[in-house]
Amino acid sequence: MAPWASGSRFEQTSATIRLPDDCTVGFIVEKRLGISMVHCPLFHSHLENLLLVNQRSIAHQVTLSYGMFENKMNSIEVKGSFTKEDDPSRFKTVHCLLYPFTSWCP
Repeated sequence: MAPWASGSRFEQTSATIRLPDDCTVGFIVEKRLGISMVHCPLFHSHLENLLLVNQRSIAHQVTLSYGMFENKMNSIEVKGSFTKEDDPSRFKTVHCLLYPFTSWCP
């Protein structure tokens, strides 16, 4: 990976393909090194439709994300005590779903 990722080259590669760091690693592995990566449904990016993540599977996920897409919030759909205005990323809601006895959870 060194030709594309060592020193300042990683930032240059990322800027060239105009994608975030995790996507840059994937690009280097698949497109530059020719190694096929395995899809794992437990990792989620803001670059996918997060409304498709099933609420029942949240406790098993490794990563979740959020972000803006076409001027709309792209986040998981999860029911909880926090409104979308109070918790637009839904991270507080997920935290309280997983750890309900946290002092600040309703």
